[in-house]
Amino acid sequence: VESLSDYLRLGERSPSFERGRPLARWSCADLVQVALSLAHARIDELPLLRAIYEESHHRLLEGVTDNHRDDDHRRCFRPWEVSILLWALARLNLRKEQDQIFEDFVVDAPRFLLSTLAFETQKLSDCGIGAQEQANIAWSLTVLEEHQSREAIALLNRIFHEAAQTCHDQHTIQLEHAHQLWQAYFLLEDESPESVANVPAWFAEYLRDKWNLEKARDKLSSARHKSLSQTLDLMGVRHFNEH
Repeated sequence: VESLSDYLRLGERSPSFERGRPLARWSCADLVQVALSLAHARIDELPLLRAIYEESHHRLLEGVTDNHRDDDHRRCFRPWEVSILLWALARLNLRKEQDQIFEDFVVDAPRFLLSTLAFETQKLSDCGIGAQEQANIAWSLTVLEEHQSREAIALLNRIFHEAAQTCHDQHTIQLEHAHQLWQAYFLLEDESPESVANVPAWFAEYLRDKWNLEKARDKLSSARHKSLSQTLDLMGVRHFNEH
């Protein structure tokens, strides 16, 4: 992280910096991987994140034009990459209070994702927006409170419709996805009813039951968690294990 931040600081005299695009030479994969790593580590290095999302937003507005190029040189996002960038923003809780570019990206992301659909009846999964991406998008838009625009409402309706259909056909849904969808549904039902107006009652109950079952389950610390706790004990660091 320090090296990347130094790269931004030391490169301020380059032509790309003068054009306001210090990361213009990065591939889409580079932008996504760095944002994802920072989000997983919960590192909110604002200068670096600002540069990542400024470049990402620029490419987002360009739309989908060269998805068939190799990843080393591709300059337009694939839908699943945008879902990761949204998730990273939500995980780090980056909003316009930190920088306007974060809100701009969140506002324009639903329009980009909807534009990947070749026709009205095409499934999201056919465009690379699978179950994991759908759950991430629904959760992220809800956390970031971007669920009032026409595009966001349309996208959320599609996500819940497709998730319900898949659950009906396969008689199950992955637990992590169910939890994300339930959290989104629970908040959207009050904050943006139009976004979940078409969710079948049976599916909402199914998601709620999955959530309640998980919360009622007895939990035990993993071996890795216990090992970390022992290390902290040896270091004399006071801490508390929830499970």
